[in-house]
Amino acid sequence: YSNYWGYPFFFYHSNKYVDRMENFKFKLRIIERYFEHCEWIAWIDSDVVITNFSIPLESFIDTRYEFLA
Repeated sequence: YSNYWGYPFFFYHSNKYVDRMENFKFKLRIIERYFEHCEWIAWIDSDVVITNFSIPLESFIDTRYEFLA
């Protein structure tokens, strides 16, 4: 999907952070590291399956908000 739309793709796999709060903090550090290189970030976990490649991620961005969860 990222290649199809020309999005940068960063993959991280780690079993080091098993504690739920530590895992959350780890994700925030990763996002902070790459945020300076991107206009926006979409965090997608490994259990997501994208089946419709015709819909770009930009269609989910609402410019009225800084954060969408």
